[in-house]
Amino acid sequence: MKRAIEVVRSVIPADPYQLLFLCGSLFLFICIQVRCFPLLTHYAAGARFDDIFGSYLPAWADRGWMIFTFFARIPMLFAGGAGLFLCFWPGNRPSRSVSYFVCLPTIAGLALLCLRLSFGATEQRQSALYAGPHVTHSILWVLSTMWSLGPAIQLSLFGLASAIVFQRRLAKGLSTLPVDLPTREMQPDVDRCLWNRILIFAWIAIVGQYLVVFLAGFIGATPYIFWGKQSESIVILFPLISQVFGTAVIAGVAAWAVGGERWKQLKEFLRLPPVVVGFLGVAIPIFVHSIPTFLTYLYDRIHWATYENQQVISSPGIGGYFSLPHVIDPSLYPLLPAAFLEEVIWRGYLQPRFVRRYGVMQGILLIGLIWSSFHFAFDFRLTGSALGVLRQFAVRLTGCTAMSFVFGWMAIRSGSIWPAVFAHTLHNAWLSFAAYTGNHLDGNVSVYIVTLGYAVVGYLLFKYWPPVEEGGEPVVETEPAPVEV
Repeated sequence: MKRAIEVVRSVIPADPYQLLFLCGSLFLFICIQVRCFPLLTHYAAGARFDDIFGSYLPAWADRGWMIFTFFARIPMLFAGGAGLFLCFWPGNRPSRSVSYFVCLPTIAGLALLCLRLSFGATEQRQSALYAGPHVTHSILWVLSTMWSLGPAIQLSLFGLASAIVFQRRLAKGLSTLPVDLPTREMQPDVDRCLWNRILIFAWIAIVGQYLVVFLAGFIGATPYIFWGKQSESIVILFPLISQVFGTAVIAGVAAWAVGGERWKQLKEFLRLPPVVVGFLGVAIPIFVHSIPTFLTYLYDRIHWATYENQQVISSPGIGGYFSLPHVIDPSLYPLLPAAFLEEVIWRGYLQPRFVRRYGVMQGILLIGLIWSSFHFAFDFRLTGSALGVLRQFAVRLTGCTAMSFVFGWMAIRSGSIWPAVFAHTLHNAWLSFAAYTGNHLDGNVSVYIVTLGYAVVGYLLFKYWPPVEEGGEPVVETEPAPVEV
């Protein structure tokens, strides 16, 4: 436990205000996805029902409002991306950069939303500034409605507050940028240049997702635009084209970031793995994802034995809990190429460099955190509360980090990414197969159990079967990496 705490502490910024600014920038970055309209707890005249969140919406939360709020939050998206950029490339005047590129765009986006509410979102379609004797009440209504818009406003306010606090500390010399992490001794200058390109790739992989998704969607929709539903095969290929294209673009940026040895390294980590590790790449995800289903079967079996065994009810059969669909869903087709490209990026190109720079445990942990952030552009589209956003952050960070240790162990132990590709593909496929299994647990509970399963498996692998280098020596350090002064 002490060792685990030391490893986690080694990837947390030394200055807690740097961590605050980093979290605030992430909240600004994802606020464009989350809810930005109030929900009514009971039916009101003119309200309409929202299928996603299961509640009623005000009459003024129409399509025009949704479109407006999307564009009004683009400055906040820019502010979040700029904040993440400044965490590593602050420039000569970081305090001024935070003010201009983080604080001001966020204020502009919030002001646009407030003005729209003030002049166009009251129930009487009146301006709050011209409401006669009820001006105070109308302004309070605008402020309370702004807060009730949901996590988009709440997270933006937190991001703005964290940026202002950090900017003031920068101006007074109490905090600094870039973000400081414990690291090993710096390598030669040529490696320093390559490392800077890797950091640029990490920023592009996180922030550039929206642009990549737009391009991927356009490329994927092109056949549908020209052929429509006349060709069913073209429509089926839509998710394959869009998802694979988007991941391939990021993989191309990763190949640029690692320098001139990219092709040599590609051949190395595409070699065939040892049979045992390749088998584990298939067995581990099946075992981990079977745990929630088996617990469901066990619960149903105990319930039947306790309450229903005297009745004419047959006992639950374990075969019904692990059945697969008779016809594979076409949406599963992109799983293999997408998982392959992601493993090329994270376990193939990036992990060896992070391990050399930070050590095995810290390097894999950092890869897991960046890999988690890579998915943030898709994770919060149906999130309706600030608590839900925090829960999704925790689920994504812990899930990807736990899998990163298992997949990372496979890559180091085998010298190949194929076991991780098998495990990654089966993990994604099992999530899609969930509707066909007998797992009746709450979806969140299943995710927690699977994450805990990967964490336990990763711990056991590193403790009792540590990966080895070509010379046969274990690569796991006994002490944490020294801190660079």
